[in-house]
Amino acid sequence: MIEKTVPASTAQRFYDHLGRWYDLADFYGGRAKTRALQQLGLAAGWCILHVGGGTGQDHVQMCAAIGPKGQAVAIDLSTTMLRLTRERTGAPVCAADARTLPFADAVFDRLFAAYVLDLIPLADFPILLRDFRRVLPLAEAWCSSRSPRA
Repeated sequence: MIEKTVPASTAQRFYDHLGRWYDLADFYGGRAKTRALQQLGLAAGWCILHVGGGTGQDHVQMCAAIGPKGQAVAIDLSTTMLRLTRERTGAPVCAADARTLPFADAVFDRLFAAYVLDLIPLADFPILLRDFRRVLPLAEAWCSSRSPRA
């Protein structure tokens, strides 16, 4: 894991500058993201949090999978990426840092974060993962139902 990464403000400026051109990078990670989206097992009517919404390309797939009764919310540091996601999907977007999610507890059925974790310093992972778990209702129930192996 990476001990130190670029500051959030540097990442924000970088992605604001790349904008729509970032879709070209899908050549490298597109298959992995498609597979990860399949693993989410999205269902109609679910509420999804997309951390690092990017250009909205993946968000389009999420919105289609959960249908009109579901809701997919994208967060990103980059206002350019948020604008692109909103233009592509019409879904709600929020300028936010993944380490401090501005949402109530247990409000999302699934959380998707692709190519975001490499921007988070290793020291912040406990904070990040605690907040990810906080917004997922089943995480606490699943963890407490697991018994230690004998």
